[in-house]
Amino acid sequence: MAGGRVTIVGCGRTDCGDDGAGVRIGEALRRSDLAEHPGVRILLTESPGIDLIADMEGVEFFVLVDAAQADSDHPAGTWAKLDYGAPGAKLRVGRQQSTHGLSIAEALELAAALGQLPSQVWVYAVFGERFDLGTEASPETTAVLPSIAQMIERHVAEYLDEASCTS
Repeated sequence: MAGGRVTIVGCGRTDCGDDGAGVRIGEALRRSDLAEHPGVRILLTESPGIDLIADMEGVEFFVLVDAAQADSDHPAGTWAKLDYGAPGAKLRVGRQQSTHGLSIAEALELAAALGQLPSQVWVYAVFGERFDLGTEASPETTAVLPSIAQMIERHVAEYLDEASCTS
């Protein structure tokens, strides 16, 4: 494929309320025209951790979609995009739930340290408020998922168009 490969990873657990936002967006992208593009791979995972580094292999543009805890600056149903390659861009490393895995932030830091970080890495955080096992996703978060999926599809299509023009 001209312009390189793209991998999109939707993260989360759909049985834990808003935590499933990344997976639900990934599922929507798998039903979109983007999924038919030969250079695009769309993955879904409940526990990304160290697997993210392998998912980045040979990739030029890496998109990660995951849920984040809502707060006063980011209420449920809002989202943010981080260009991980921008100067000073970092994800906050939170408390580990398992000593046998890596958080997304730690996996990205390790990939950077190993020189395996793709040239473009975008992280989309979808803010939610319900993360307990067995809970339903909040209406605010659920309502915004289709528009975020469409926006990601548009951003990736624009990247692919630009990449094909420069090759």
